[in-house]
Amino acid sequence: LVIQTININSNIPTQNILIPEYYANSQWINNSPKYSSKDELVNFLDEIYKCDKDTINKREMVKNWINKNVEKWLLNASGGQPFGKGFSMIVGGSTLHDTITSDSDMDILIIIPNSSFLINPYCKECQNIYAQTKKFCDLHDYIFGSNKWSLYTFLKNELEKVNKDTSFISKIENARIPLISIFFEGIDLDIMIAPIPYKNIPNDLDLTDHKDKKTILKNIQILDNLINEMNKLNDFQYVKSVLMLNGYRIAYREKFLLIDPKIRDKFTNLLKAVKLWAKRKHIYSNIFGYLSGTILTIMVSKICLIYPSANLPFLLQQFFLIYSTWTWPIPLITGSLQNIDNPFCTNLVKSWNLTNINPKDPKKSEDKMPVMSSLLPHYNVAFKVNEFTKQKIIEQMREAFNLFGKNSLKEIQSNNFWSEELFKELNYIDQYKYFIIIICAIKNNNNNNENCEFMKTKIRRALVNWVYKTNNVDGELLIEYFDSYHVISGYQKKKIW
Repeated sequence: LVIQTININSNIPTQNILIPEYYANSQWINNSPKYSSKDELVNFLDEIYKCDKDTINKREMVKNWINKNVEKWLLNASGGQPFGKGFSMIVGGSTLHDTITSDSDMDILIIIPNSSFLINPYCKECQNIYAQTKKFCDLHDYIFGSNKWSLYTFLKNELEKVNKDTSFISKIENARIPLISIFFEGIDLDIMIAPIPYKNIPNDLDLTDHKDKKTILKNIQILDNLINEMNKLNDFQYVKSVLMLNGYRIAYREKFLLIDPKIRDKFTNLLKAVKLWAKRKHIYSNIFGYLSGTILTIMVSKICLIYPSANLPFLLQQFFLIYSTWTWPIPLITGSLQNIDNPFCTNLVKSWNLTNINPKDPKKSEDKMPVMSSLLPHYNVAFKVNEFTKQKIIEQMREAFNLFGKNSLKEIQSNNFWSEELFKELNYIDQYKYFIIIICAIKNNNNNNENCEFMKTKIRRALVNWVYKTNNVDGELLIEYFDSYHVISGYQKKKIW
């Protein structure tokens, strides 16, 4: 029997908002092999997340292709201006957390020097557009522009050379996190570009390295300094870079700094389990306001910090119990919130604070299910979750937790429990009576995917507006009769044009 003494109560500024108290001791945990079904669960997950050699080699080839072409772009496509030297490419997401499957996409963050991404003093259009939107004109936008020097145009031309018929490229430049989306060699890639205020980037900069604690602390310090420096400059052109680097810092820090190396495999397996569960219940989609890899990383990290000595099935059960009964919108954090009066905390990226929530009337809270980064600038990674998507997430968590209570210990120890019950895919046809099918088709357009990717980012907000603003002839709003909706996030078809 193992008992772990912990202090869950974080020292955070409450601003007169009551934070619930938790027991200082964890529950008694029985890790006896007789009561453990971790082997069956681990074996089940290993089978699901198994990647053959061809898939691994293909992902490595695609990564090298991106790396090579970004280097060529920086060297050759200067647009008449000298580009800074060097860049750093980070492969994050499922690759960083070792949760890839054969159909996983690749999240790539490219850090580049900002020495050439400056407003053109001789371009009046650039000056006017930048004054209003903090963007450049299409001719001088070297990332998303349609000009011959941009990264988007360069990658588009390179794709046409190697695989024109079965690949496509699109850009989503007006999103909170702008990106270039590529489908190449059967792999989806989301490429984010983060200019930083440096003239050159060292060739040996590797922010994915985690070989020892010294390296981990060094990389986190580099990320902290970069983010704080850009915030201190208070230059709007770095907003997106701060958001991108902060997102990566969260994922890197949660797994490699906060989690003890001795239980890192347990963390990875728990993350695999909840990610698989969320996908099969169609509640894994950041764009539609459900769970995401970053949200689950923080949630899983919290469970592992509370129960460092527990086995995997117990951790999974507690995941569903704790978060289905959590007093939302009380924020979930894995560390103390820092003082927002910090000199690095500027208006460049506004730091989250407790005034964003209304515990007395959660429905009036700006944030419905805040899952927080604990370093400045504080950031709610679940800011897209709305009242309807939160309802579906909690509903599925309750059902998952109840399955543990409905089955005997012997049944839970069987592979059938995992494959046929807990991780069984949601049958939405039996679950719902009414459906809305959204089809994106644009007449006489050569880049249908680009337009459809942009339109997909509008669906979440459009559905909320539909429910709260649609009324009938009597002036009655739809919300008065409406119970819930569920965007079936895993059911989408792509057509390669």
